[in-house]
Amino acid sequence: MAFRHAISGENGPSAVQALERLADGAQGVVRDQLELARIDARDTVLGSLSGVSAAVVGAMFLFVGWLALSGAAYNLLLSRLLPWASFAVVAAANITLGAAVAAWGITRIRNPRGA
Repeated sequence: MAFRHAISGENGPSAVQALERLADGAQGVVRDQLELARIDARDTVLGSLSGVSAAVVGAMFLFVGWLALSGAAYNLLLSRLLPWASFAVVAAANITLGAAVAAWGITRIRNPRGA
């Protein structure tokens, strides 16, 4: 059989056929890489969305808990202060804590690595 190839002059595919096969293979690789990138992007987005939804649910529970704690503090202060003064103390504590957390958050946004 090798003798027949030597006689007929067939040494395998022509240069054009080899280039076509190479181009087809390269297209297949690019197509596969694009598909993998699309799947990876979808997984990243879904993971981010589930993280955001968990953070929102957690924030809602935190807010409700904070309201309950503030109400308890107000009721505790009612036995010692006038109602308006109790409300003012609880409001001032909430404003102070909120301003501190907001300042910390702004600092983290401006300098995310903490350096």
